[in-house]
Amino acid sequence: MQFSGNIRSVRDLARNVEVGKPTPNEKATDRKNQQPLLPEDEGQSFRSLTARIGESDFAAVKRAVERFHATLNDAFLAAYARIIARKRGEPISVVTLPCPADLRRFASDSFPIAADDALTLANMTGMYTLVVEVANGDSFDRTLSLVHDEMRLQKERHRCFAGVSALHAISPWMPAPLLDWLGHTIYSILPISYTNFGIIDAERFAFEGCAVERCYLTGTYRPAPAFQMAVSTFADTCTLNASAVGSQDHFARCQDILDAVKRELLDWSSKA
Repeated sequence: MQFSGNIRSVRDLARNVEVGKPTPNEKATDRKNQQPLLPEDEGQSFRSLTARIGESDFAAVKRAVERFHATLNDAFLAAYARIIARKRGEPISVVTLPCPADLRRFASDSFPIAADDALTLANMTGMYTLVVEVANGDSFDRTLSLVHDEMRLQKERHRCFAGVSALHAISPWMPAPLLDWLGHTIYSILPISYTNFGIIDAERFAFEGCAVERCYLTGTYRPAPAFQMAVSTFADTCTLNASAVGSQDHFARCQDILDAVKRELLDWSSKA
């Protein structure tokens, strides 16, 4: 099957976006030396687990985020990082989380982006690497402030383009198998990860004669001990998701993390 009008390239984007130096937090952490949050598990069952934040509760979270002058993504990351730190049980925990960035949202005169209503199938993803320190007794506001400041700095420096620009620079003379290996190395999956799929348009996501009441997007099924939290919003309802491979015990641990992140967000928003 062929699709017309869907050719996408990062060539002009990679050439025209200046990538700044790593932030101090990025420099201070070893991205490759990350320990899993969950134990090993030999189960082979598949399960997609969810924790839903209903319309009224999610509206409260959004109001709290607006008062804090942060973003919803900042709040999701802060809540997730705090639960990871709590599960580790250390006095001070340095949490590292990959934070995907949709490169299609970047535009310049030399890199026109398709109109918002255009269909696109291209997966153009860059990656921020959030590093945040969470100490026992830290308030949610403090963690959120640290996350917000780090993400702001990384966005100002266009750090999500670091791997893309490097691959683009060497791609003309690098053999394809080696380039493939480098791509997987740069974008290697950490044992604890995160992705935000954003908003699913409830008006445009429709089937004739069928009313869609609930919808969420999932990440790849991650075998234990790996864990990924995915976030998506549909019809003003936010869904936290973990797609896992393991046993019933593993699924229970994954569900516990999702429920804890949800409680962290609701507790904060009720007091903010």
